Amino acid sequence: MKDSLVRINIFHRRRVDIVFAGIPGYAKLFKEQQTLFENTYKKHMKCFRTDKLKYYTSDRIKSIRWSEEEKAVKVYFENGD
Repeated sequence: MKDSLVRINIFHRRRVDIVFAGIPGYAKLFKEQQTLFENTYKKHMKCFRTDKLKYYTSDRIKSIRWSEEEKAVKVYFENGD
């Protein structure tokens, strides 16, 4: 799988580069699940206040996995969220 660099604008002042393929568990997701995660993650990142943003960057994601029961991508961060 090719690593894809995604650049998103945060508060129209700051850009954040994300390589989703480097996140533990990402490669195990089906393409549709990866797309769901990418789109949701980008939207969430745009909503965070600047002081909270640092806790939810892609390098702070501990792992992601698909929950068949919930039909959702579960994301686990280093801070326990």
